[in-house]
This record gives sequence, structure tokens and C-alpha cells, in this order.
Amino acid sequence: MSSWRSLLLRLGEKCPEYAGNADFKDQIDACHSLVRREIEHSEDDVFPFLLQCAEQLPHKIPLYGTLIGLLNLENEEFVSKLVESTQINLQDALETGQCNKIRILMSDYCGRRKRNSLLASTC
Repeated sequence: MSSWRSLLLRLGEKCPEYAGNADFKDQIDACHSLVRREIEHSEDDVFPFLLQCAEQLPHKIPLYGTLIGLLNLENEEFVSKLVESTQINLQDALETGQCNKIRILMSDYCGRRKRNSLLASTC
């Protein structure tokens, strides 16, 4: 597994990927730097993995929301695609009655809104 994937998965944990550092701010900064560079080279790999992390690790949504907010400052187009994909996933979950997925996606949406990576006018 590549290092950017490990950093995304382990965000918020005291682990070797972050040299045992449990400070969330330092972890988010390190992850942001690596993910930002990776987006330039392989956006098509980062995009689905970041969405999957936010959906499957809901206890880390505040951390992913902060990371996405930082990415939004430099790459609005990438974050716009994330928001659009999340909207599609939410619509699918609503149509199929997947209550747990709806709860997780709404939590993700609220987290992004708090961190200004999602404008109120798009909600």
C-alpha cells in the first residue's frame, strides 16, 4: 500500500506512519502535503479512496473534513468533484433506503460545511 493511502487510513491514530505522533494537527498537515502532491500525479486513484475512507470510517469524518477543507483551498475542482460524488451517493442511498449510509453521508456533509469546503448555497 502506498504511503498516502496509509496516511489517509491511519489519520487520527498513534501509529508508525505518523512516527507515533498523536497530534491531529501535525497528522493532518503531513497527510495534506502528501495527498496534495499525489492528486497532481494520480487524481483518479486519490478521489475514490478518499470518498471510501470518509464513508467507511465515519468516526474519522471530522479529520477527513478538515483535510478536504485544506485541499479545497488549493484545488477547488477536485473538492467540487468530491461534493458532487457525495451528492450522488446520498441520492442513491435515499432512493434505496440505506439508512446507515444516509446517516454517514449527512455527517460527512455537515463536517464539510463546518470546515467551509461546502458552501451553504450548495446544500
